[in-house]
Order: sequence, then structure tokens, then C-alpha cells
Amino acid sequence: MSDSDAPEGALRKEGPSVRCSLRWVDVDREWRAFESFMCKSEWPFHSQSVVTPQTLEDRGKAGEFSAPKNLVAFIEASNRLVGVAAAHGVGDSTAEIDLRIDSEYRGRGFGTQSLKSLEELVFQRVPQCVRIEGNAREENVCRRQRARREMWGSRICGHQEGLGNGHDYACPS
Repeated sequence: MSDSDAPEGALRKEGPSVRCSLRWVDVDREWRAFESFMCKSEWPFHSQSVVTPQTLEDRGKAGEFSAPKNLVAFIEASNRLVGVAAAHGVGDSTAEIDLRIDSEYRGRGFGTQSLKSLEELVFQRVPQCVRIEGNAREENVCRRQRARREMWGSRICGHQEGLGNGHDYACPS
């Protein structure tokens, strides 16, 4: 499937052995898949490493996953849900991202490809957003190394304005 064949609102990225796509979802409509994904894995580099159905429901009721201020995308590969990406605070000029890859698929490049896709999708969907930020925890050595290699620094940032490609990845580490 080429980028032009991808569903509207989806962006497909390919790497040496990675094929995944991101598509915006309405979490309320796709709650079962979202809840199943979020509650089945442990998230060692997030403030809440184990997500329970109750805590997820509470977060949902508080509007943490609801548009227009928050956007959620499913990361899919080979017709499987391999990750969830969220952009919080997109009504402001800066959005904070949250990227979660299923433990079965970690270390295969899905996070790297998804991060790039998420950035492009946020800037396409939310013109007033000019900066994307995310944190890579100190103990998340793999993510921090990739962030530095990709010129994001240890605090992951992307600017809509900047380098020739329209994005500026330089951030202090």
C-alpha cells in the first residue's frame, strides 16, 4: 500500500523491516480495542506502568483522550494494533506526545517510524500547533539513544518551522 492508498487521516511509513500506519481514532467509539491494548502491556517508562480498566476509564471521563484538545492514533502493522500514540494539548501551540508500543513489537523500529508519522499528522491536522514535545525518561536508554541519533536530544521536540523540510529537530539534551 502506498501513501496515496492509505485511508484519509492515515500516514504510512516504511523502514528497512518496518511497515506501519497511524490513523486517528475516536476513543469513545473504539474503546474496547483501546482499553484492551492499554491494559495488556506494562509501560515501564511511563508514570503509570500498569494501566487498569478503572484508571483508564477515569482518565477517559476526565477528557484525557478526547478531541479537540487531545488526539489519539492507533499504530497498525499487518492488520494488528501494535501501538497507541497520543497528542495532548493540541489546542495550544505546543502538544505533548505519548507513544506506546506493545511489548511484543518493541525494538523493531515501530516507535521510531510512529514518532515521525505522529509529528507529521499533528502538524497536518492542527495548524496552530507549532511544537511537539515528549520526554524520554533517563532509564529509557534505547529511546534516548535514538532521540539523540535523530537530533531530538533527550527531550523529544519537533518544530513545525525550521529546517528545509519544515521541521526543526534540534533540542538541547
